[in-house]
Amino acid sequence: MKEPGMTMVRNECNSMTLRVVAAALIGGTLDLIYALGVNAAYGVPPLRVLQYIASGLLGATAFQGGGLTGLVGLASHYALMAIFAAVLALAVRRTDLRRLHPLLLGFGAGTALFIVMNLIIVPLSQTPAIPPLPLGRLGLEILVHSLLVGPIVAWMIAGWAVGSRRRVESVGE
Repeated sequence: MKEPGMTMVRNECNSMTLRVVAAALIGGTLDLIYALGVNAAYGVPPLRVLQYIASGLLGATAFQGGGLTGLVGLASHYALMAIFAAVLALAVRRTDLRRLHPLLLGFGAGTALFIVMNLIIVPLSQTPAIPPLPLGRLGLEILVHSLLVGPIVAWMIAGWAVGSRRRVESVGE
């Protein structure tokens, strides 16, 4: 015999997992569309962008691997976005962040994502060094993460957090 409380916990875990996956796919796709588009404007082909992402794991050999290393880059990109979404979901679930409006939460989360990626993850990876971005492009990168990627992911995660809080409150009454 199943206990009603266990079913609710399992349903909430399934709901959280689905929201994290959806947030990673949508946020990751928007981020990738931006990255591919802005790099295309500078004459960098999409495969090269994906190989650059893969170079975080594979080093400079990623640029010699063709489409296969492009797929590694694509998988790496979405894996990192899934980690971001999962960390945000846990932070929202376990702290008072759930009280923040999803847009404000997303602005902060997107800004944090940009900072962590560019000041910690990329420098610690095997990605070859590139010249510093021009100030205008750097500002655009921050804006895209702070005003688009972060808010989309946070809105999806916060929707889950608000919904699960309502279910918990209604069960406790």
